[in-house]
Order: sequence, then structure tokens, then C-alpha cells
Amino acid sequence: MQITTGPEYFKMFDCTLAGYKHHDIPVPATILNEQVRLVPETGNPHDSTAVAVYFGDKKAGYVGRSILKEVVYRLLQNNYTMYGKITAVDAAGVVLSIYLPTQPKN
Repeated sequence: MQITTGPEYFKMFDCTLAGYKHHDIPVPATILNEQVRLVPETGNPHDSTAVAVYFGDKKAGYVGRSILKEVVYRLLQNNYTMYGKITAVDAAGVVLSIYLPTQPKN
């Protein structure tokens, strides 16, 4: 499923997709521009504000370290709807864009 950017979504920020080499996902280039699900990973022993990234039912990795990662974690914990999209794949890694809806869901 592709995300349609426009008046219903705005891009909050870009970050890296961390840990994707350790998870069973398709080659990142094959999921370019595809929607991914963001899930707070409460109880993660390595990162108290970890946000897992899922493509379908497979874990693709984590929202990379960013000054805004904790904000994403807290918003998800408070039932805000957010989406991610893999927006670039290159030698430096995988870029994950985080989107918020402009209107709350009813």
C-alpha cells in the first residue's frame, strides 16, 4: 500500500531505518515508497523508547536514533496514528520518512 502525501498527511521528519540487516524483510529497494507500520516496543531492554518498523507482519527494523524518535514513541503510546514510508535506499543506508495525518481520525 502506498501513502499518498498531500493535504491528508504531512511529513514530520526523515531518519534512518536501523537494524534492517538483522530482520527478515525484502531487500529494502523492493519496498521503496511502501507504507510501513510504526509500533512502540515497550520493554525493549536496549532502548526504552524503541519504535519498531513493520512491513506487513515482518519486522523491518527500528526508527533510527533521532532527536524526534522519543516524540514518535510518546505519540504512539498515546494512540496517535502515524505512518512510515521507505523513501530512499543507497550505500549510506535506508531512509525512513515519518508522516502524521493532518486531521484526527473519528
